[in-house]
Amino acid sequence: MKHLAVSALYCAGFWTLLFPTVSLAQAQNYPTNERQSFVESCANLRGSEVRAICACTFEKIKARYSYEEYRSIRQRIDNGSQLPAPVVKMIEDCRRSQS
Repeated sequence: MKHLAVSALYCAGFWTLLFPTVSLAQAQNYPTNERQSFVESCANLRGSEVRAICACTFEKIKARYSYEEYRSIRQRIDNGSQLPAPVVKMIEDCRRSQS
């Protein structure tokens, strides 16, 4: 599970701080190819179940964080920060929903 989480967060990035829920307008500011890039990087050829978990995780991130916040989180992850607990919870929730 940690490998999945690290893959997902390394390529798509995210957080260390909790941010407020974003508005629909903010969520729509994500580039159209970001979801596909995130899911492909996260799943890394590990099958449809993992792809579904990655897609679910991305949607949760997108619903909660503006694209600017997401990019900031991504940078922190790229620089070696640990996965924040809320992101881990998102991944766990998505895994449970796919079971």
